[in-house]
Amino acid sequence: ILVVSCHGDGPNFFSVFPAGPSMAQSIFQAETAVSKTEWDNVTLLCDYSTSYSKYMLYWYKRPHKGEMTYLIYQYSEGKNNAREGRFSVNFQKEKNSISLTITGLELEDSAVYFCALREAHGEKTGRRSHSKPPDP
Repeated sequence: ILVVSCHGDGPNFFSVFPAGPSMAQSIFQAETAVSKTEWDNVTLLCDYSTSYSKYMLYWYKRPHKGEMTYLIYQYSEGKNNAREGRFSVNFQKEKNSISLTITGLELEDSAVYFCALREAHGEKTGRRSHSKPPDP
């Protein structure tokens, strides 16, 4: 049995404070722990608010014993939902929502999952043009 969970001891808010006055970006992940068996699929939800016109959304995972690692990102102006192997997102900009779906769960997917947001600074829309994601 796998345990996949979003970050939390209750509702969680993560804020990024940019250089400008009174501007905060917020990420909300409800406390969720999901038990699944290998080869199942799971979808994790993340809601956010932002005043940025263009931004990047990221998903990371942190195993019980291990470092946080980057999984996948979505550009706010991207026309297609991102997909990286078994990881895919469903980005709904109009609802300020992004979900992460992991297909064919493996034991190493047992972890705590985080979503993050940052302003896009001149990124090109092509996936190959994007450089290393920010450190968690």
